[in-house]
Amino acid sequence: MIQKGFADVRFHAEETTFTFTHHDYPILNEAGIYEKGALPVRNLDYIFTFGNYPVKPKKFDVITTQKALDSSDHCPLIAKIDF
Repeated sequence: MIQKGFADVRFHAEETTFTFTHHDYPILNEAGIYEKGALPVRNLDYIFTFGNYPVKPKKFDVITTQKALDSSDHCPLIAKIDF
C-alpha cells in the first residue's frame, strides 16, 4: 500500500506508540472468560492516510490494557487526525 501512495499514520503522527498490534489468542478459562492475553508480538493492523488531502496525524496509539488483550487477539488502534 505504501508503494501506491498510502501513508502509515504510525510513522507520520507527532506522537506515536511503537507497539505491535497482534498477539496470540487469550485463553478461555473454566468460567468461560477469556484471560491471559499476552503482549503483542507482530503487526497486522494499520491506519493509513492517502493522497494530498489536508490531514495531519497528531497521535497514534495502540491500546494494550489487560482488558484489551483479553478481549481479542488484535489490539485497538486510535488515531487523532486533524482535517
